[in-house]
Amino acid sequence: MISGSFSLVSQAIALGHVPRMKIYHTSPTIYGQGSFALCLLFFLDILLIEKFAVYLPIVNWLLMILCVVLIVAFKHSTDLASMYGLAVASNMVGTSVVLLLVMHYVWRWKLWKILLYCCTLFVLDLLLWTAVMEKMASFAWVSLLFGGFFAVIMHAWTSCRAELNARSPSTLKLEEFAQTLENEDMHQVMSIDSVGVFLDSSAAEHVPVVLLQLMNQMALLPKTILILHVNFESVPFVGCDDQLEYTKISSRIHRVVLNVGFADPKPNILEVYHRVIAAEWYEGSTLSSNLLFFIGNREVLINKRASYASICKWKLYLLLESNQTPAYKFFFLPNHLTLRLGQMIEL
Repeated sequence: MISGSFSLVSQAIALGHVPRMKIYHTSPTIYGQGSFALCLLFFLDILLIEKFAVYLPIVNWLLMILCVVLIVAFKHSTDLASMYGLAVASNMVGTSVVLLLVMHYVWRWKLWKILLYCCTLFVLDLLLWTAVMEKMASFAWVSLLFGGFFAVIMHAWTSCRAELNARSPSTLKLEEFAQTLENEDMHQVMSIDSVGVFLDSSAAEHVPVVLLQLMNQMALLPKTILILHVNFESVPFVGCDDQLEYTKISSRIHRVVLNVGFADPKPNILEVYHRVIAAEWYEGSTLSSNLLFFIGNREVLINKRASYASICKWKLYLLLESNQTPAYKFFFLPNHLTLRLGQMIEL
């Protein structure tokens, strides 16, 4: 269960459902391939221990604190058993509901197959869950409280991030930006002899906000611009041949999409850059030994006239954001080569 918690949280980080956290890959040969399903196989084959190669310190500490608090508060194992039973039964019902949605919307199963599942396994799950609901008075409600708490955190994080991305979009296409650099008089913008790698969180082929900030506010542009978008796929692993997608926008602007599975190891952006260089996609471009990484940093100003629920949600988001692992640490960016440009957003 502990290894499964590490794996689930690391995959939730990759999918953007929870804030970034420090992740350690403990296996020297198998990186980041922790899987919750493998926990069941661990007791059958001890050789699979290397599969549990993901360790999150904050999750480990949180599990320890919760275990100590629950043992001290409950004191009797019967109350703990009631809480655990409701947690397992609720998990089975929730999994069945999600499975029904996948059957209908993803697999496109026929109705009779879905009804067959509903009349057999799903009914058994519901019977077990309703039986365990009688233990609600015996502190079984604590498991629902914890589940609701983490659901609120995930909702606040995902909804606030989506709203911030919608409030600070870049509508300028990369092709239009490249033509602007070539056609218009750009003497007021100083060109520095370096390769600028701009991390872009948007999948659309638009100019990153941090690049526009650098040009408009500081009148600076690197001689060679590399826009890098890290795309976390909904599959666990992505093969090496499918990880990098290169697009040459102009002789000065290049775009690379790095496809990463949610169970793959965290990408090292410096190593990705060297892979791009080794692929010789830069033919005809001028490369220098100077290298700079540019990342954005947003500061949110909460509107005091907003509703109480909205203010609480944004305060929770800011609390989570202030404690998450910075992007330059998460992607292993060198400190002396990384520049962060801030942006203030008033809600």
